[in-house]
Amino acid sequence: MKADFSLDKSSRQALAEATAFARKNRSDIVLFHVVNMSDEETQRLEAANSRPVREHYSSVKATLEEATTNLRKESISADWKIRFGNPWLAIVKEAIAIGARLVCIGTGEPGTLWRALLGSTSMKVLRKCPSPVWIAKTEIADPEGVVLVAHDLKEVGKRALQWGLQLAQEQKRRLVVLHAVEVSPFSPVLSSPALDKVESAARAQIEGELSGCEIGHGLETRVAKGSPAALIHDLLESMPVNILVMGTVARTGISGLIMGNTAETVLPWVSCSLVALKPKDFVSPVQPD
Repeated sequence: MKADFSLDKSSRQALAEATAFARKNRSDIVLFHVVNMSDEETQRLEAANSRPVREHYSSVKATLEEATTNLRKESISADWKIRFGNPWLAIVKEAIAIGARLVCIGTGEPGTLWRALLGSTSMKVLRKCPSPVWIAKTEIADPEGVVLVAHDLKEVGKRALQWGLQLAQEQKRRLVVLHAVEVSPFSPVLSSPALDKVESAARAQIEGELSGCEIGHGLETRVAKGSPAALIHDLLESMPVNILVMGTVARTGISGLIMGNTAETVLPWVSCSLVALKPKDFVSPVQPD
């Protein structure tokens, strides 16, 4: 157990994103740290008055108190909490208990660690937490980077567009909106005129949702035929994307398994920050204590 605790680079980035959100939306911030230990192990070490546990707790407490004090100096209401147990479960329970408007999580460098997300705390929080979840990357933001919104033309896609628009305005970035026209092998074959009509309707809906909105740094709407995951991948490869905003899809009849095929395919290799939103009818299988 590491006794000398400090916020790592990804945690500092997550805190920076949370601070910007709190300042803009007049929200409180809760700095939350989970010591990854089972209840049985915690009780055993507490009974033994374990020095490493006490030192680690004291170090974490000091770090969180300092960060909280700094936030309060910026007139942001802030508090801190430390829990022992399963990290992803503790995070989701806390988010539900306090009605969190946003959960910001730091993660490591893209690449191998990001590909390991499928079994990680971050992925499990994304799957189970009803609140929007922001996974913060650690690289320096590209000054030319855009905000990319994957829009499925449903309710959650509309909210993703609203989030993306706000982020683009706040960060003075260009907004790129992508909609994929999926044609499965079992779908009726669409003629070129019919496909053009579908694409035009999608573009009109997106532009209608943005009507009257101030977009000061550029807007690009892309409607293309193909797999959403493949199209997102192509855009991430071909342009500098700082933030990807997308909705998740509930799987019928299985509460908590909310990451649809697109999101689950995208997450292992995406290298930018990610904001994932749940459908309004999502019900988490996790219950607060």
